[in-house]
Amino acid sequence: MESRLLSDIYMHFVLSGKDTRFTPEAYGFVLASLDFERSRSGVDGHIKAPILVKAVADLAVLKFGPLAETVMKSWGVVESKHIGEIVYNLIDMEILTKTNDDKLEQFFDAESLEFLLNKRDLYRINASMITPFHDA
Repeated sequence: MESRLLSDIYMHFVLSGKDTRFTPEAYGFVLASLDFERSRSGVDGHIKAPILVKAVADLAVLKFGPLAETVMKSWGVVESKHIGEIVYNLIDMEILTKTNDDKLEQFFDAESLEFLLNKRDLYRINASMITPFHDA
C-alpha cells in the first residue's frame, strides 16, 4: 500500500478528528482485501459487501494466522459494519466509488467478522511435526 495514500487517509480522518476509530492500516488492509478478492475471483470491478467482508477475514487469516482477530481489533475493526464504515469513508475521500444499489447497511447484514476470523480449522497443530526440546 502506498505510504502517501495512508498518510493522506491519516490526515483526512484521524488528524482532522473526522473519524478516529480506525487506523490508517485498517484502511490500507480493506483496500488490499479488495485487490485480494479481485485477484482470486477474477472480478475486475465492483465487489459486494458480504464478499468484501469475507475477503477481509480470509486475507487477515492468511497474513496473521491465529492473531488475525487481535490485529484487526488493534486497528479498530471489530465488526463487519466497521469494514463498511471504512469503505464509505474511502468513498467520501473519492478513493472508492459506489453503485446506486450500494448501501452501508449491506455490511451490517454481512456474516459476522468475528465468526469469520474464528471459524477456521487452520490453527490445529500437527503433533507429528513438533520436535521435543531437550537440554544439552
